[in-house]
Amino acid sequence: MPIPIVMRRTACSLVALSLIVVVAAPASATSVATAVNPVSGLSATPSPFYPLVHDGYRDDTRIGFSLANGTDDTVAHVFADDVYGRCCGAEVRTAPLGALPFGAHAWVWDGAAGDGSALPRGTYFVKIEAVGAGPVSTMSKAQKAEIARGVIRKTATRLKHGSAYARVGDERATARGGQCLISRSAASHTAHVLCANAEVAIYWRWGLKPGQRIRSVSFGIDGGYYGCHKTLRHTPTQSILHVHAPPTSECAIASARIRYSYPVHV
Repeated sequence: MPIPIVMRRTACSLVALSLIVVVAAPASATSVATAVNPVSGLSATPSPFYPLVHDGYRDDTRIGFSLANGTDDTVAHVFADDVYGRCCGAEVRTAPLGALPFGAHAWVWDGAAGDGSALPRGTYFVKIEAVGAGPVSTMSKAQKAEIARGVIRKTATRLKHGSAYARVGDERATARGGQCLISRSAASHTAHVLCANAEVAIYWRWGLKPGQRIRSVSFGIDGGYYGCHKTLRHTPTQSILHVHAPPTSECAIASARIRYSYPVHV
């Protein structure tokens, strides 16, 4: 009878050993979960940007990032792409940012290399190194930022006196005896329009260059006693004020303004 007793003790020992292994597994998983990169949320705004021509349009890009902990030192690294267009090729810029507290931060990159020279257009990658911010990893993932060249359209405005209209046209009576009277005032630089049962169009030319196009028009108008019943129109190069009278319309036009676009190489 002593043999069965020994076998029962051996079985109990195996069960106990199995329980120890099961309990130890979660502790290992907890240590892996702490391996979190302290740098996150990288962004590049705008991208692409156009630093090769400094004209106030997307001359630099803002590299945003967040720190889970404060740092002893922080460094921005910029890399060119490799032969496959991926991260990371040669490092072209290293920018020390110093010690930073936890939270959101940003570094503005002007598209220059480490020696201050302008980098050519292409795809670049930015990484943020956070020294002393975490026990496991201090280098962030890569954020793409593109330096580009191209043609964009900008906008500007021009202003003329109301009396500087180029021509009058499209006059039409809307009832028997209808007529419009148009005159210029040299003293006040205004144009005066009086229509009774008629309509007329007044044109301003702007002498725009090739590639320039009118986008919108506006007029400085005093409606007078009868009020000014009007429609605003434009072609790519002319602004048009169409006055119609149901039955009478009166306008004193002090100014004509356009908003136009033009191409710019960036």
